Amino acid sequence: MSARPLHPSELQPILEEVLRAAARGERADRGLLHVAGPDRGGLEVAAAVGFDSGILASVPHLRAGGGSSGAAFQERRPVIVEDTEADPFFAPWREEARRAGYRAVHSTPLVTRSGAVAGVLSVYLPDPGRPSERDLRRVDLCARQAADFIENARLQAQLREADRSKNEFLATLAHELRNPLAPIRNAVQILHLKAAPSPEVQWALEVVDRQMEQMTRLVDDLLDLARITGNTLELRREPVELAEVLRLAVETSRPLIDASGLEFVVSLPEERLFLDGDLTRLSQVVSNLLNNAAKYTERGGRIQLEAERLGGDATITVRDNGIGIPRDMLPRIFETFTQAHRSPEHPVGLGIGLTLVKRLVEMHGGTIEARSPGAGLGSEFIIRLPLVLEAAAALRPDVRTPAVWPGAPQRILIVDDNMDAAASLGLLLRLTGNEIRTAHDGLDALRVAEEFLPDVVVLDIGLPKMDGYEVARRILRAPWGEDIVLIAVTGWGQEADRHRSRESGFDYHLVKPVDPAALIQLMASIAGPGPRVRRRQGASS
Repeated sequence: MSARPLHPSELQPILEEVLRAAARGERADRGLLHVAGPDRGGLEVAAAVGFDSGILASVPHLRAGGGSSGAAFQERRPVIVEDTEADPFFAPWREEARRAGYRAVHSTPLVTRSGAVAGVLSVYLPDPGRPSERDLRRVDLCARQAADFIENARLQAQLREADRSKNEFLATLAHELRNPLAPIRNAVQILHLKAAPSPEVQWALEVVDRQMEQMTRLVDDLLDLARITGNTLELRREPVELAEVLRLAVETSRPLIDASGLEFVVSLPEERLFLDGDLTRLSQVVSNLLNNAAKYTERGGRIQLEAERLGGDATITVRDNGIGIPRDMLPRIFETFTQAHRSPEHPVGLGIGLTLVKRLVEMHGGTIEARSPGAGLGSEFIIRLPLVLEAAAALRPDVRTPAVWPGAPQRILIVDDNMDAAASLGLLLRLTGNEIRTAHDGLDALRVAEEFLPDVVVLDIGLPKMDGYEVARRILRAPWGEDIVLIAVTGWGQEADRHRSRESGFDYHLVKPVDPAALIQLMASIAGPGPRVRRRQGASS
């Protein structure tokens, strides 16, 4: 029996197995295995063999130094009581031994590899006597195994807690970073909508746009990685055409490739190939690889995107003639925070992009492989994904909401404690012909809403005085609020956040920084002809 990664829920049956082995070795019919309590001032029963529930109920907790087990724990040495009736040390517990029916006890401390005492293993014999040296060695071996298992389980618990804390930190970081991105994006869009700027100002706006998009992608990557490692990322799987996956990826990455001055060649199969997957996530995978290739290929270089059928799989290959991957880095290229290139000429990101790609591919039942002859010789990434049978009939129709504002102005209330975010979004929506009011806390939002009677409320979640969830619930309960469309605009974007906003009555859940064009398109669909569809549960973006 050897130690392995162990969940705490598995610990008790394994400790009972070790305890039985120790008891059999000394020809004993019962045993107890205690573990150190959180404060290490006492011992708690973790496994028991041969004792009835009445006896166990009388000894749920044992102080350090109490009895043979407490003494072994406190003094970090084996304690042997050859005869409970004759040993003066055992006098305080003699009556207890009589009730339980044992006459000798052998207690061994559980010393971990780090030197800590994790607990005590004790075997109880019906007759007086001293264990042989062979018996002592066998019990010592069992004690070492038990110590390893206990330490292993505690380390696993610590790792899980650290991972949970990390995921919470990443989610909070993503939220906090999104808040300042929202007004920046709105302000840039406003400048684009005004009179044509000078070439210099236009160039500056394009720089801000590109860098803001890059910042948003980094924030999204952080959050996606946290979702995957926390098993909270859900794929929206459906039959998707491979060509559509690649089209979306190219559309996303083309600006970076063109700006980098690279030749870009795309080769697609003539036949229509279908995957069972999440269109957004699959295109994200390919786009991340294309962006990576553009980042590490010198101006004038070449990037190739190829796709083909290989048996029952589709293969997608992204190939470049850039700076390549050192051979010693290839086995670790998909590990989190691994960065193959660190130099002023080739600035690196967070080292999570390829980890995210690999996890998403595996969630789709596929594989990904990295190849490179070495530094300076280019690189190649090959994805294999299982194909599904002809599924064109099952594909959902591509219904796109027109981006043109339908002409009917809307009364829109914007609520955000970030005044820049509220003001910039308000100005943007006012430029498209709407009547706008703003509020900056939950109580003020209710007051303004009752007075203004908006058609739409764009509502932040993390508000002072009253959070957005409660504001939404109160608006919907009010006699004047039944027909108001509620849009959550927040930095919190995990599935649990979307679920909570739906339960609170929101019709849409948008994650900061919201694409202004997408928001205007959504507003246009709300203001469009025909009756409004209320309580569109599950709608999100």
